Amino acid sequence: MPKLNSYSLALAALPLGLAVNAHAQSGLLQNHFERKLHPREAWQRLDPFDFSVRMAGTTTYDDNITITPVAPLKDLVFNVTPGLTVSTGDYYEQTENFLIADYSPNFQFFRRYNQNNAINQQVDVTGRYRFRKLTFGLTHRFEKVTEGVVDAGSRVERTVNATELKTNYRLAKKTTLDVDLKQTLTTYPRISSKRWENDDFINYEVLRRVKLGVGGKLAYMEIQNQPNQTFEQALVRVQYNLSGKTDLTATFGSEWRQFGNGQSRNWQPVATVGFSYVPQDTTRLTVSFSRSQEYSVILLGQNYTVTFAGLRLFQKVFTKGVITVGGGYQWLEFHGTGLVAPVARNDRLWNAVAGFDWNFNRHWTVGLLFQHREDVSSLQQFGFTDNQVSVQVSARY
Repeated sequence: MPKLNSYSLALAALPLGLAVNAHAQSGLLQNHFERKLHPREAWQRLDPFDFSVRMAGTTTYDDNITITPVAPLKDLVFNVTPGLTVSTGDYYEQTENFLIADYSPNFQFFRRYNQNNAINQQVDVTGRYRFRKLTFGLTHRFEKVTEGVVDAGSRVERTVNATELKTNYRLAKKTTLDVDLKQTLTTYPRISSKRWENDDFINYEVLRRVKLGVGGKLAYMEIQNQPNQTFEQALVRVQYNLSGKTDLTATFGSEWRQFGNGQSRNWQPVATVGFSYVPQDTTRLTVSFSRSQEYSVILLGQNYTVTFAGLRLFQKVFTKGVITVGGGYQWLEFHGTGLVAPVARNDRLWNAVAGFDWNFNRHWTVGLLFQHREDVSSLQQFGFTDNQVSVQVSARY
């Protein structure tokens, strides 16, 4: 049986939209895996730039398009998502200098409740430049989407501008220094925020495939009509790679948060874990876990701690087919910011997905997906149950 390479896994995930987040819950065609095109597969080449194009069409039956607990609205949703990528340099292996710019609008149409029609936008720019000991990396993402948001309990529009500058400097043969700067501007209908972050790590190669890092994060956040927030994190990071079969990146630590209205410090543990295991050429398992604190976009003066765990299993079958199954669980605990009284809200959200994709060739694929989501909230107006069945056809050149 042929190997389950990155191309097959990418096509398997295209219609799935597997990301689970307390903010974004629309699912399809968001944050999907994409295979990297080899330079010889480029649609057009105008030295030194390569151009690639893609198109995906999805039809989804959704039995709760507004993720509400009472009188849910059922509808057929049609998504048309073209895309254009312009690349130069070593964008395939990404071991040397490269630059990638990608634009992908999403045209969303509802058969019955067409007041929900939307044109979503997404732009991504990623690049890296290396000197002998110093490496610079720059990423920028702009997205403007209308989708179901668990925190809000309805469909809302979100605009995000996120820019990140990463630097890595080799101090010695086994020691490196990471300095990351990030700015995120986010806008919702009722609230907007500005966030600045600085992550610093000193990394040491303990063994040939094991790196240990010690560092921290400093961040400042301005939130519309709410107290500003400042927080610091002390972190330990472990990175492990075993011959391409096992990859692990785990970060653990503590966070101290202060509020602009004089409230005393708020402490909590934080974590991010990503694990990938390839026991054989036709199977891949991914596991993720995270714990962090976010601000509420609907309950003003409230933050929430979100704990997430999820897994995905990819299995190649019948040479050109890929089965994907998985699920995730989130626990949201709300609490007041500063002197604001806490709202008695806790959400337990879980989802399950099952999909099958058939790769006709290196460019065309068709997929079928079922997704179930359920939110059990202590405030009845935020709970919901949602089922989606989707069919997608996609092409990439």
